[in-house]
Amino acid sequence: MEGASVTLTCNSDANPPVHNYTWYKKYSRTESSLIGSGQKYSISHARLVHRGRYYCKAENKVGATASTTLPVHVHKPPLWGSIGPLLAPILILMAGTVAVCLSVCWRNTETTPAEDDSMTHSGKVGYVTEGAV
Repeated sequence: MEGASVTLTCNSDANPPVHNYTWYKKYSRTESSLIGSGQKYSISHARLVHRGRYYCKAENKVGATASTTLPVHVHKPPLWGSIGPLLAPILILMAGTVAVCLSVCWRNTETTPAEDDSMTHSGKVGYVTEGAV
């Protein structure tokens, strides 16, 4: 999967022992590129460009032998995998907002201004002007 770590290991039981390992990425039947050396080749953060076939060459004082090719598959993570952690809080927030709106709307339909005693006004309206006590 994209972003994962991949480590390829080249082993040999040659006699005399191997003194040099080299890694190649194969692009076609006839085209390869040297990409590293050592018994292990690691890709710390795999991306789509790392897809392909890899092989190693093991060399001792008698000669060198190439391994069979190993496919490395890199896939994009599923959409839900990347937005899933964000989706739950958004849905909870939306549900809470809808609940508050429904609660307010429900209260407004239960109490109309004509029925609510606290909203009716009887008596005189007074005005306060500057200097009045």
